Amino acid sequence: MIPGSSGIYAMPSKLAAVVFDPETPVDDMMAEALADPALRGRRIVGYLQGYEPGTGCDCTDIVLRALHDGSRRKITQDLGTGSQGCRLDSVALTEVAGEVDAVLAVRPDLLVLNRFGKVEAEGGGFRATLEQALLSDVPVLIAVGRKHLGFWQDYCGDLAETLPCDVPAIRGFIREVCGIDAAVALRA
Repeated sequence: MIPGSSGIYAMPSKLAAVVFDPETPVDDMMAEALADPALRGRRIVGYLQGYEPGTGCDCTDIVLRALHDGSRRKITQDLGTGSQGCRLDSVALTEVAGEVDAVLAVRPDLLVLNRFGKVEAEGGGFRATLEQALLSDVPVLIAVGRKHLGFWQDYCGDLAETLPCDVPAIRGFIREVCGIDAAVALRA
């Protein structure tokens, strides 16, 4: 759990989870909110999740697209035909998290993370990156699947704002943490 009572971590308004159901295109909604013209000039880093046909199997690969440089990283591994196991490549995910840690050094206006799931609940994935951002007072927006909401709540308690999975709510949080007032947003 984030020890928010110690005052070390960010206030609740600096951390928000977009809660989504499996059929909801959360990454598309987050991308649409991030395409806000009012955000021009803001430094936004992190990853959104996408999918591509798998190579050598009848499955789909998870690919992360970097918001800060447009690069793409596959974070699933091929386990062979008929495999039933989890295809998440923990080494690839750790490498991607390390890349985000490097860009956090330049103090972005917002960190966007594609998911908080079981791996993060167990201490891996983007968890250390999330914590480093909060320690550096960098706001964080993260997608949390409804099936992992319990893990998320166990982790952060009441320190995070919970957003519905809709563009206006996501855009509102982003504008708030990036310091964009309504007058600026109207001119954009």
